[in-house]
Amino acid sequence: MIWYYCIYILALAGVPTLFINRVRPRRLISLAYLLMLAIVLALFAGLRSNEVDRDYANYVQWFDGLTSSGGMSIGWTKAPAFVLISTMVSSAGWGFVMVAIIFAGIALAMKIYFADTVMQGRWMTLFFYLIVCHTFLVDEMTEIRAAVAIPLMSLAIIMAQRGYKWKATCLLLAAVAFHLSALIGVPVFVALLLGVRFESRGWILSLIPAAAGVAILLNSLLLLLAAFGRLNPYLNGDVDTGPIHFLSIFLWAKVGIMSVILTWFWSRISAEERVTAFCAAIGLAILLVLHANDNIALRASGVFGLFDLMLFIIPLKYMKGSLIRLAYVGMIVIVGLAFFYSSLQVVAPYRWVVS
Repeated sequence: MIWYYCIYILALAGVPTLFINRVRPRRLISLAYLLMLAIVLALFAGLRSNEVDRDYANYVQWFDGLTSSGGMSIGWTKAPAFVLISTMVSSAGWGFVMVAIIFAGIALAMKIYFADTVMQGRWMTLFFYLIVCHTFLVDEMTEIRAAVAIPLMSLAIIMAQRGYKWKATCLLLAAVAFHLSALIGVPVFVALLLGVRFESRGWILSLIPAAAGVAILLNSLLLLLAAFGRLNPYLNGDVDTGPIHFLSIFLWAKVGIMSVILTWFWSRISAEERVTAFCAAIGLAILLVLHANDNIALRASGVFGLFDLMLFIIPLKYMKGSLIRLAYVGMIVIVGLAFFYSSLQVVAPYRWVVS
């Protein structure tokens, strides 16, 4: 697993840019570093062999089917972006490896854009460190379509909150074109377009009893849905996404940070950060509602994964004292390492496609 830890070290290498005090040099160095890292990560993900992750063989089979049919009637309604990109790659005479590189590249570019959009300052590389630790092996190395859809959907929510309605709508449509899971963000998206700003803590606290009630009502409904074609593999457990560990570091770290923000920082955080906290709380609520089915719960709650990670950065903006901030950054680095170690469970030892 040495190659994966090399990736971790590369992600960690950007954290020291936090200590560059001059704004313009820090931003230029951070962006140059993130561009370099994105190129390395995209190649690392794209050049993996078919033995590394569980979804690779399915994507190759899909790509081969598109190649043999000329891109006709295979998955256009399910994933038009994958079909379009695969058809273009096949027409150029390239193989699936190029598709994997393109998807990883788009996903990482969108995550960098998201990080730059929401951080706008000192904490961008630390935030991206968390993104790599928690999502790279799961997204770019496994769930390649969702890897693109999630940052696009997250950007759509941020743009809707900022009032850029047309830009937000285009981003959401693009997200859905890559993966239908982006539809999970539609209720929040629509609420923001209608002027809801989630300013009260009540929005988050109300999710607890609501999720508990829905969880009770949903058990019988999930059994009925198990017969529905597209959901059948996930509902019946044929797709192995790993179990939900309610005592996991990520879950309880997220609950702890959420509690701290609600208790001590709520009156000071921005409207955008309150939307972030609400989206992260929805992810927790989804885990509670769908806890009986690990597969759907993990994939559905993961749609709000970038907002989950933003929670860890919010307190840094409002802490006072260099030593306190330094200690908190150290804690985030340790938590990120734990995230990365946990995500290693979804991949096999790395092999290059040419090996």
